Amino acid sequence: MASYMYQLLVWLDVSSDVATLGGSFAPVQVTALLVCGFNDAQTQFLSAIDPSIYSNAIEILMNASYTAGIAAYLYSNENATLVDLAWLKFFVATLFIPINITFLSWRGWLDLCWVGMIRSNALKNREAVKQMLKTGVPLGIGSLIRESEWGVLVLFASRIGTDDVATFAVTRRTFDIFSSLIEGLW
Repeated sequence: MASYMYQLLVWLDVSSDVATLGGSFAPVQVTALLVCGFNDAQTQFLSAIDPSIYSNAIEILMNASYTAGIAAYLYSNENATLVDLAWLKFFVATLFIPINITFLSWRGWLDLCWVGMIRSNALKNREAVKQMLKTGVPLGIGSLIRESEWGVLVLFASRIGTDDVATFAVTRRTFDIFSSLIEGLW
């Protein structure tokens, strides 16, 4: 993936330094997004069974942890890179997986569907799979577009300077916190 991203960025006529950074950033960011997707699936699951207060609170806490981690890391490390921030995102998302599972088990919310999640093969239900794809593909495209917005801004910021890239990362997390806060209030 790193070499493809590097080649794409070279094709887009960005500097060699930015293309190298993008090539290093892409695999880490994709991995972090997969782990974040697992956390998002847990919070969406919670919304379906009704403890939306917890799902919104954990979303706010995760975004606040990530933002605080970025601030602390940037404050203590002058040579921070975008790859470092992607690793930070991965570690924060990974930290919240056992927290979510432990809390869900403790409250008994996983008992409602644990057997169905572990001992069944939902892919055998063709109608459910079709419905999931019908719903999931547009949502996935929307998520990709949302993520791409910030990616394009980071690319533009990288032409200005590395400080601007870090600023955009912090700004994005701030918007994520406010987005989660608004969802929690409704």
